[in-house]
Amino acid sequence: MTEVRSHYLALTVVLFTFGFLAALAYRSNVAVSTAASSTDRHEQLVQIVVNLEHKKESLLTALDRLREDIGEQEREEAARRGLSQSYTAELERLRMLAGLVPVRGPGVTVTLADNQQPPENAVDANNYIIHDYDVRTIANALWVGGAEAVSVNGERLVQSSAIRCVGTTVLVNSTRVGSPFVVSAVGDPQALLDALETDKDARLLLHDYVRAFGLKVTVSRIDEVQIPAYRGSLSPRSLRAVQSGAS
Repeated sequence: MTEVRSHYLALTVVLFTFGFLAALAYRSNVAVSTAASSTDRHEQLVQIVVNLEHKKESLLTALDRLREDIGEQEREEAARRGLSQSYTAELERLRMLAGLVPVRGPGVTVTLADNQQPPENAVDANNYIIHDYDVRTIANALWVGGAEAVSVNGERLVQSSAIRCVGTTVLVNSTRVGSPFVVSAVGDPQALLDALETDKDARLLLHDYVRAFGLKVTVSRIDEVQIPAYRGSLSPRSLRAVQSGAS
């Protein structure tokens, strides 16, 4: 009887061990499968984003051609109707104000870059990178300084432009941009430089934050700054009625 019990005990131990190993193997397979699935999903999403950006670039190129065609047709129609030269000049002025034509001339560029080697004991790592509000601060100061046109990493800013942070990405006109951020402006160089020093927030960023957090900033006077035409939509995305007396 004792020998039989010993056999049962040994069999129980073997079965328990086998069950434990089987369960462990199953969990390992599930974990590997989940990880592989997660990796595949991530790669699929990355490819979707890349494809959408290629499609967007293609559409923007087509939009550029259409706007050039419209401008040419407007000039031809003005000439056909015998409209005055002042009308054509006014049309071009309005197109420039809308950001639909490239601009070049003297101005300044402000380059903002992250601190690539923040201290390991940093209390807040966000202090060592450039944020969307930093870029907005510089752009707004340049507008106040009389800039005729402003761009960020080649994206022309117009009345409807937005500079905002979405996750870890900064969007300008719905286009992803990253450090270093190059803010370019056409206008009186000295007036633009003075505006950067007069604006309290811009001065704080360009001097105090640079020293405190090691941000990389370069302000340059340029003989000829080139600002491209705006390539996005000028149509408002949404409208809502405002009741009389509403604040």
